[in-house]
Amino acid sequence: MKSQSISVSTVLETTAIFALILTSQASASSVVRTWGYNRDWNGNVVNQSVVPSGLYDAAGIAAGAYYSVAVDASGQLRGWGENDWGQLTFPTDVGVISKLRAGVGFAGVVRNDGTIRLWGQNDFGQCNPPNGIGAVVDLSLGWWHAIAIQTDGSLVAWGRNDAGQTTVPPNLGSLVGIGAGARFCVACRTNGTVAAWGSNTNWNGQYSGQSVVPTGLTNVAQVAAGYAFALALRGNGTVTAWGDSGAGETSVPANLSNVTAIAAGASHALALRSDGIVVAWGLNNFNQCSVPTGTRATKIAAGWFHSIAVSDCLGDINDDGQVNGADLGGLLAFWGPDPSYPRADLNGDGAVNGADLGLLLSNWGVCR
Repeated sequence: MKSQSISVSTVLETTAIFALILTSQASASSVVRTWGYNRDWNGNVVNQSVVPSGLYDAAGIAAGAYYSVAVDASGQLRGWGENDWGQLTFPTDVGVISKLRAGVGFAGVVRNDGTIRLWGQNDFGQCNPPNGIGAVVDLSLGWWHAIAIQTDGSLVAWGRNDAGQTTVPPNLGSLVGIGAGARFCVACRTNGTVAAWGSNTNWNGQYSGQSVVPTGLTNVAQVAAGYAFALALRGNGTVTAWGDSGAGETSVPANLSNVTAIAAGASHALALRSDGIVVAWGLNNFNQCSVPTGTRATKIAAGWFHSIAVSDCLGDINDDGQVNGADLGGLLAFWGPDPSYPRADLNGDGAVNGADLGLLLSNWGVCR
């Protein structure tokens, strides 16, 4: 496994893109879980879905094409997977991190002072923010381009522009959320409306319409961009998807609600519910949609063909960093259907029963 790390001072507020990741502060005794593809474009094993040893209580995660990055609780930036373009060779001047991002072959951060630091593949100047850019509050990295929201809500874009992805639409307005896909962009405004621009074709050059926003889409709080599809999280906790549907990536599961965060991979999507359950749909050829049993996430990320989550330590019901008799007692206290304390329902099937007991016992001990 390829792994790099460098010590940095961090602020525990992190989000990431190739797929948009919106996060909260890491809870105690949390673990990083990854699933999906473990190889690069050429089939070489790079282990982007194999978490490095000792990575716990991650303050932030991000997923690129064939690599993953995270900030752990000690303030160390960690990376694993493909490093062909130096995307896991972290610079020494990363500084105090506000937001963490991952593009296809390049990665970056927004520092606490609003400045940007990018590294990795730079064929089209995607690692070179334009001169004169102001303080930034959000950043998204796509295939060979990048976009950022400045403190006044305006957008700046740079990198490759073969499909108009860095041609910022006039009168775009003040923005609160952005997503950079392969060759297109999506953004949500302060008034809850959405704009998209750039490519409207998929992998095969067929029309897919990812830059055509659905009519009537309003009250949007977050957006995410995959290869040729887009996601929008509305204020009522529901998700809308549009664009390429060849792998079912725009087929949002029926009755999906109470969503707090979204992420888009190349052709698969993730949604994080308020109860910590991760829902996945779309392309699953490498099990990127096969969420590990018992995952109760606080953060999610989606790479091209793999997924990442920061999850509570399975079985640690009282969140003291270990699974022991106190947790066993808590599980038994909520035994039965429709538990009043959902955290005791370890496998998320709506009941506390023998399956949950088995999961708790299999994770007995210190969550490290």
